[in-house]
Order: sequence, then structure tokens, then C-alpha cells
Amino acid sequence: MHEFWEVAELTRLVFEEIKALDPPRTPTRTLCRLARTCRKFSDPALDVLWAEQSGYIPLLNSLPATTWRIRNGEFEIVTDLRQEDWERTLSYSRRIKHFRDVNSYPGLHISAVEAVILSLPPASLLPNVRYLLCESRSPFFPHLSTLLGTHLSKIHIELASCEWRFPAVQHIASRSPLVEDLRLEGPSGTEHKILEWSSRFVLQMIRLRSVDVAGLNSVAWDHISRLEGLETVSSHSLMANLFTPSDASFLHPGPRFPVLRTLALYRIDLDLVAPFLSAFHSAPLQNLKLLGTNIGNVWTLNASIATHCSPLHLTSLVIEICETVDDPPLLSFEDIRPLLLVSNLQNVRLLYPGYSLLNDYSVEEIANAWPALRELSVPCTSSSVFRDPPTLKSLLSFARHCPHLRSLELDVDAKTVPLDAVKSSRVIQNSLVEWSVYASPIGNPDRVAKFLSAVYPLLEIKCRNPSSSTREKWENVSSLIEDYADIRAHEREILAVGASVEGVS
Repeated sequence: MHEFWEVAELTRLVFEEIKALDPPRTPTRTLCRLARTCRKFSDPALDVLWAEQSGYIPLLNSLPATTWRIRNGEFEIVTDLRQEDWERTLSYSRRIKHFRDVNSYPGLHISAVEAVILSLPPASLLPNVRYLLCESRSPFFPHLSTLLGTHLSKIHIELASCEWRFPAVQHIASRSPLVEDLRLEGPSGTEHKILEWSSRFVLQMIRLRSVDVAGLNSVAWDHISRLEGLETVSSHSLMANLFTPSDASFLHPGPRFPVLRTLALYRIDLDLVAPFLSAFHSAPLQNLKLLGTNIGNVWTLNASIATHCSPLHLTSLVIEICETVDDPPLLSFEDIRPLLLVSNLQNVRLLYPGYSLLNDYSVEEIANAWPALRELSVPCTSSSVFRDPPTLKSLLSFARHCPHLRSLELDVDAKTVPLDAVKSSRVIQNSLVEWSVYASPIGNPDRVAKFLSAVYPLLEIKCRNPSSSTREKWENVSSLIEDYADIRAHEREILAVGASVEGVS
């Protein structure tokens, strides 16, 4: 045998490449054959074969054939299990690093669950699992803490409506002191039921780097705010006065969220966000995402973002309001003006139902305030109403001030084309390659294409308008831009050749 195969780590790397091949069944058969080839191959091949498993049945299939059967599509244990019956199964299960128990239990009879729980010592079935994905509906879920080892670093639990099983979450937490990545989720509308158990879980964690939960109480928020490694937080609900409770004796002084990079709040009351953000004043936030169920006081929210989020660190901002908001208030550009103080923004998405907030002057202010922009999305929706909208002329502002802008979603009034403004500006921006429109009225596609190709020669336009006539016009513009850009490039080449000839003569 070649000396290469004497190194177990190299052998395992080769076998991992085999497992990654398509179709999926072929590499599995190959690895099974390799595991039976020789002792040098056996352990590495088995490690790769069993590293990721879905459900308990593949493991239980390795029990002696006399101890189980399949009846009516269900796996049943038919005899009492002895310790020696588990030897082969445990030799496989200790190799499992990623374990998924989702939609794998309909074929599992309750006798199999009872046999596992009653005949195995604690923490022996899944002792080395690092990543766990499971559902609370699984029959094993209430007993999961007795099967796991203490090496878990990533947990994703999907909690269903069976509330009597929720206490198992706290027991799993007690077996997971090394968890860095936590995700606890449930069906929409159950956040208040899951919140307390999510909080109990989080309070036992000290090494978290990423948290995605239905919600947390004030004690849990205060706990994670002191974690030195926490980089990402996502929450799907928010309570009032989280960091200013009436009894603040449990709160610790000092900076909060010292290394937090990303904060995402989903399906929340935006009126609660402004005071909540004060706790992130010292956090080096780079990404902020707010998806609200109501509009609330937009100016106060944006002022809080500008005050408490470092303008040097914050580069990505998303604020979206649910389109189903009834009777949206009349917002103006003044409501979002505080955000212009956050000068280092690169990716911005602002979605407010109701009226379009921008015009040519406000677009000029945005381009001036955010020169580092890469992506800007201020979309119109089916409920949006144009009120003094920006025109094609506003696009010149991005060409002048935002040299790195590559993606734009903004509706404009394109019925008139300011070709004279293009000649006077003499600006070409080659970074913008995608522009999405929805409710943009358009006049002559040929004139619009001439204007855009002179400024953005690499631009491609995507139109989401349900009106076929409007969509066809914009598609026509997109195809003409390339033609006009090629013509202009050829003209510049001719001029350059002519100038060089004149210089020689």
C-alpha cells in the first residue's frame, strides 16, 4: 500500500471528496465498499459515512436483526435489548457529528423510543454530535438531553404547538455548555409562548456567537448583552422597556454588545425599537435589519438609529414595513433625513407603504450623504402613490457622487428625458449594472435609452410592472442601452485615433 494511505487525515479527506460526488447514492456505496476493504480504510470511511445522519432509524437498523422488525411501515423493537446488542450501533453513533431529527419519526414505533431510553446509559447514543437540528414533535425530543454528549456547538430547534414538551429545551441547554450558534423558532403567532423557554436556554449559555430566537425577556437580553463573543442577534418579537425595567437591580453596568456586528428584528412594533436601540450605543454594529408590523414614529426611529449606531461601522441598513398597514400616514423625506447622518452606508433598503418619499432634490441629498453606496433599494409597492416623484435627471446624482453603486431599485418619472443635462454633466459611471423599476411611467424608449447609455453604459433594467405595455417599453430600453453604448465606445475610439494622427502630423 502506498505511504499516502498511512496518513489517516489524508485518507479521510479523499473519502470526503468521494462523498461529495453526484449522484448521492453512488459515493455512499463506494464508501461502504472502502470500509470493508481493509483496516486502514475502515475507520476513515465509517467516519465519513456516519458524520451526518438524519433520524434514528439508520442507527437502529444496525441492531441485531432478531431485535427489530418493520410492520405497517413502522420500525418496532420486538425483544428486550442487552448491552451487547448495542455494540455495533454505538460504534457508529459515536462518529456522528451532524444529526437531524426532522420529519424522520412517522416510521418510528413507540417501542423503539422506549427501548433506547430504558436500555442505554446516559449520553451514549449521540456523544459527539456538534450540530443538532430537531423538532419538538419528535418522540425522542422530551428525552433528547439524556442522549446527547456535551460537545454541541450549534443547535437549531423547531418548536411546534405541543407546549408540554417545551421544558425539554432547558434540559438540552444544560447539556450544551459549548454552544456558539443557537436558533429556536416556532410557528408565526407563538412567539409569546416560546419566549420564556428561549430565555431560559440563553441564560445558560456563555459562549454564544449567534442567536436567532422568537424573543427574549429582559433578563435574557441583559445576559447576552454582556457576552464577549456575541456577533449576531435575530429576534422575532420585542417587549417594551427591555433595558429599563422598573426593578433594574439585576442589570450590570458597563458597555453592552462589545463585538455585535448584526442585529435583525422581525415582525416587531417599531415604536418599541427607538428606546431599545439605546442599549447598542457602544456596539460596533455593521448590519441592522428591522421588519415592522406598523409604521409608528418614523422620524423618531431613524433619529435613534443615527444617534445610537456608529456611523463609522454601520454599512448595511434595512427598514421594511408590512404592506398590509391600514391607512398609512403621510410621510415625507424629513422623516428619513436623520439617516443621512450615517455616512458610511453601503447597502440600504427602505420600504414604506403609501406615498413615494423622494424627488430630484432628496435623491441628490442621499447621493451626497452616502457616497459609499453599493446597493440602494427604495421600492414602490402595489399600494404606493407617486407624489412629485424623482425624474431621470435624479440618476445623474448617483453617477456624480456614488462611483461604486452597482444595484438600484428606485422608481422615476421617465416621460421626459433631460438629454441636455447629460451633455453638461459629462459623467460616466460603469459600476451600475442593475436597475429595478415597478411603477415608473415611461415616454419614448429610444430617448430614455440614449440618456441612460450615456451615463450608465453597462446598465440592465428589470421591470416588475404588471402592465405589459410598460414592461415592454422598459425591456426595449434595456436592449437599446447596449447598442448605444457600443456606438459611443466606437466613436471614442475613432476620436482617439484621429487625435493621435493629428499629433503625429
